[in-house]
Amino acid sequence: MAQENLSDYEFTNYSVQDGIIDNGVQSIYQDNEGYLWIGTGRGVDRYDGKRFLHMIDKEQAEGKLPFYKIRCITETNGIIWIGTTGDGLVKYDKKKKKFTYFSFEPQKNSISSNFIWSFQKIAENELLICTSKGENRFNIENEYFDIVPHLSKYVFNSFLLDSQKRLWGASSSGLYLFSRHPLAPTEYNLKKYFNISEKILNICQIVEEPNTGGKVLWMASRKHLYRLNIINHSSQSFSIDRFEKSLHPHQYIRVLQFDSDGNLWVGTEGSLGILKKAEKDFRYISLANKNKSSEGFIGNSILSIIQDKA
Repeated sequence: MAQENLSDYEFTNYSVQDGIIDNGVQSIYQDNEGYLWIGTGRGVDRYDGKRFLHMIDKEQAEGKLPFYKIRCITETNGIIWIGTTGDGLVKYDKKKKKFTYFSFEPQKNSISSNFIWSFQKIAENELLICTSKGENRFNIENEYFDIVPHLSKYVFNSFLLDSQKRLWGASSSGLYLFSRHPLAPTEYNLKKYFNISEKILNICQIVEEPNTGGKVLWMASRKHLYRLNIINHSSQSFSIDRFEKSLHPHQYIRVLQFDSDGNLWVGTEGSLGILKKAEKDFRYISLANKNKSSEGFIGNSILSIIQDKA
């Protein structure tokens, strides 16, 4: 497993000194116009490649930030959807420059909790939202929440709608494949393909390997990566402990992202790494900035990774 140097990669760091509202970035999303939406512990910024714009609701008193701890961001038809941990679901209409807020109310048809863990667009006008008190189907057109009672026992860390329109859920209890009518998860038995215990079954994220037509999935669980071909059931597993010797016992993988070259970027609570596809296998390159060098990135706790579409 050959190692590359941190200096082989060029990093540009942005912090509050450069205009971003907070250094604690939780999520990043690129919209259909190319803007980056950056969710932090103190609100959302929009970045155009030159400057950061704090998304402030001018209709609120004193133009305060309308929401704070951002968990996830997505877009549907020019509408930005923002999931928060404590302030519910936020809608931002880019054309009208208007915010709308959806929070829990003790009445029918409201969201079941203000604490959102993840969401996924599952139809043209529908979001599946995982909250601290169960899953909600949200009709975007009618702005109607429908609690899905048989999903209440699951906590989904993330969802994946693959290239074949199959809906997958990464859960604290494993991997699930959803049927659509009705919307119901069936556990995908990972123990059949991997030597995996209940203790490390907590799947934090699932991604599709590019150019496989949805046949190959990658999953992250604690400090392990799992690669599974769901057609021929060939499988591989990797433990990043072999390469990230400086990780503490509870510094786990948080995010996976493929780049346009087919390399898998792995963000953990203590490092950044790349799993590169070699001729016969994969090799892992650690980019952890152990010495806090100015050549590297500011911190080693990686919570979100995207590739710019530009």
